[in-house]
Parts: sequence; C-alpha cells; structure tokens
Amino acid sequence: VSLYHARNHFLQTLSTFPEFKESNTRVQYSFDAGGTLNNPASFHNECARALRLAAHPRVVSLLNQIDHENRYVEQLIDRMCVVQSTDITLQQPSSPSSTSSTTPPPPPQPLLVKEDGDVFFRGWINLDMLSHEFSFVVGSHRPYRKNQTNGQRRSVRVHPGQLILYHDTLQHDTPSCKSYKVKSGKMAPSFRLLVAFRLTFSQKALYSYELAGQGIVPLPDGNMPSMIPLSLISMPESSTRTKMIRQVSRWSRKTFRTKCTSLTNICPRRIVHQHMKSLADYEFRRYRRYSQNERGILHPAKKWTWTYENSKPRSKTTWDKNASLSHSWSFDRFLSLLKEGSQTCSECAVVGRPF
Repeated sequence: VSLYHARNHFLQTLSTFPEFKESNTRVQYSFDAGGTLNNPASFHNECARALRLAAHPRVVSLLNQIDHENRYVEQLIDRMCVVQSTDITLQQPSSPSSTSSTTPPPPPQPLLVKEDGDVFFRGWINLDMLSHEFSFVVGSHRPYRKNQTNGQRRSVRVHPGQLILYHDTLQHDTPSCKSYKVKSGKMAPSFRLLVAFRLTFSQKALYSYELAGQGIVPLPDGNMPSMIPLSLISMPESSTRTKMIRQVSRWSRKTFRTKCTSLTNICPRRIVHQHMKSLADYEFRRYRRYSQNERGILHPAKKWTWTYENSKPRSKTTWDKNASLSHSWSFDRFLSLLKEGSQTCSECAVVGRPF
C-alpha cells in the first residue's frame, strides 16, 4: 500500500464520520489550534486502527533498544489530526507583559498518576506528501538537565509516511504545517495520526477502554478530549470571549448533527458537546468490533499473537518483544511492517514508513 493510498484511506474515513453533517463538502473538523480531532470516530475508525497495528511491531523493536529493564509495552489509543491553513482556531490571548522566546513553555502537568517505572512516548505518522520539521529543546525530558539545557534546540525532519516518537515530557514545538496547492488552487490540509506508547513493569492496562460503545477515551496525559477549546472555557467574560463563543456556535451548527449539540451555560445557542458521547449513545453506526489483534496491543505485554482472519486456513503468528523484526510481516489486508531505516537521537526517533 502506497502513501497515496494510505492518504486517500484517511480522507475517505474523514468523509464518513457519523458525527458530521453529510451535506458539508468542506468541513472544519476541529477548533483546536493543533488540529486534533476529539470526536469518537477519530479514535475508533478503521484507518486509525490499521495504522496502529502496522506501527506496533516496529515501535516495539525500537523501544526494546532503549529499554534495558525489559519492561512491558502497551500502545495507547490516540486521535487523528487534520490541520487546514484556512481553519479558524482559538488561541489563548497573550499577556501584554509576555516576551518572545525561542523556548516553548513547559508541558502542562498531567492528571495521570504514573506508576513507578512508567515511561511514556508520544508521536505521529506523517501522512502528507511533504516533510515536516520537528523542533525540540535538547535534554528537556530529563529532570536533572532541565536547568542545564540553556534552550539549546535541535530539529529532525519527518519525511512523508514516517513516524516520529519522542518522550512525553520533551519540550517541543507543534509541528508546522507546510501546505501546498492542489489542482483546484486551494491549500491542501495536513494529515497525521497521533500515537502513544507506554513502557511499564505493570501487567495492568493504563485504562480500561470501553471499546464496545466506541466513545472517546482518556488521552495519554489523563485528560478527556474536549471539542471546545479549554482556553475559551477558562477565559474571563469579555467582548473577545463573546466573539469566540459565537464562532464556536456557528461552527457547531454548521458542522455537527443536531444530536451532537445542546444548549449550555457557555452559549445561549446550540453548541457541540464538550466531551462527546459514544457512537452507541448517539445511535450512530459503529465501526467493526475490535479484533483480538487490536485488543492485544492495548495491554502491557512482551509477546503478541497475531491472528489472520482472512487467510485460508486461518493462521496465527506469535512474536515477542525481543525477537528480530528484520524480515517482513504482514497484517491483514491493510498495511505491512515499517520498512527499515531510521534517524535516532537521545530525545526522539524517526522510523521508516508503515506501508
């Protein structure tokens, strides 16, 4: 499967999200500045699940090279991301006393209480036809080095189809979106799938995902995904806040089905639910039930058994965390194992294409 086909699969998935109105030919999927999609279909669609399966063996092989304590590996469910250059986004107003700095602000304190020995990694798969620069502060993920970095920055290039993985406490910039024009003359959006992994000594999953109803799931930092920007909710009453609320309300009524909106104390008009319900609660069509393979990567393990449902006869393959993955594995009819070739440093790694 080529990057072109994977990107088209991503696009087709977006066009069939049940929460959005079918009449929309040009949909703004998110009001978040980073373009993250926090609707339930963003977590459970077939495209995202196939990409997670394809990425898992290669990422596990990479983590095995840096984990010298032989911990269990667990993949966490994360979202799709669409950044469009023409999107209207809500940014936290800057303070007049703030000064420009090349060092990004420290990451927010997570709500999640980590167990001893837990290490979390975040990342994303670049589904664009262009490369992106990922910029970070060297050593900022190490507590004992935070005061010694002096804001020294470094950047790595994430090529089309590659996956980047970095420590969850690493101070970094939101990847810039390099748009390019398509035949219609419009700017093409940027597509990514966010991924997250956990190294742990525990055999208990971080979250007990409710996969049957296919609702939103907690983010790797413990927060619940919000359709309404948190900066808007915490903003004091002002003319700016009123204007932003009107924008969100207009976007909600234009984009979402009526059952996904309601009247709240935030806005006198209908607005999208801050934390959306599950597809089952909305009585929308749900995606295929999670397979044994898909459930297996969501629990801490060192060994996985892949079942090939479509093969005749039905076959299974078992591999463990320490096994060599130099030869080619194939998973169902979607995507093949990440190809060889990577860029690595102490802060992050860029691994090859998942197709």
